[in-house]
Amino acid sequence: MTDQFYRNELVSLDRVAVGHRVIPKLINEGNFAWAGVNYRLIAESYADLGLLHWRRGWDPRPHFELGVAAYEKLHALVQDHHLNRRDYECSVVYAMLSLMGHRVSIEFDDEKAHRDFRLPCCECCIVHALHDQPLNDVHALFLEHYLTAYDDVPQKTYITYLQLLGLRPTSLSQNDLVRAAEQNWLDHKTNKSFSEGLSLYGHGVMNEI
Repeated sequence: MTDQFYRNELVSLDRVAVGHRVIPKLINEGNFAWAGVNYRLIAESYADLGLLHWRRGWDPRPHFELGVAAYEKLHALVQDHHLNRRDYECSVVYAMLSLMGHRVSIEFDDEKAHRDFRLPCCECCIVHALHDQPLNDVHALFLEHYLTAYDDVPQKTYITYLQLLGLRPTSLSQNDLVRAAEQNWLDHKTNKSFSEGLSLYGHGVMNEI
């Protein structure tokens, strides 16, 4: 378990280092699209590092603050050079921004992918709620479809999150919902729905890390 923690930490640190090394060259060459990808990877890596450390009881805010700064550079680059916003989806970064009290407009989402892939779509809908931003009609329809077409751990997970955010009816108390969310997370460990997802979905050893 400890070895996996340090491997994940090293991967994130390497991504940050590579990104900072190549971005100036990419911008100098006018390759703004790939510079944006690297800013997104840096922001996501800092979010990963913060979460890894927070799970161990360490203060995640120094890494989260660096992730916020990387997101702001990404946002400016995309705006200044009119890049395709769909290429920079970063739900975990939006969640990190919310935790840091940094509310923004959700601009980077891949609607086409959300039509075909449930977990990224539900994540996108959750971060809209975290930033007090209403869903557009398309995402509202996607969400309703995903939450009614399935009866499994991912469906339970996202319904519980929406209930915690006051966006779904429930008779459970806030404390009961928190306990349900904790159990849902533990259930991710062995649930095949999460086996091919990001480490943040908590499958296998990543559940405890």
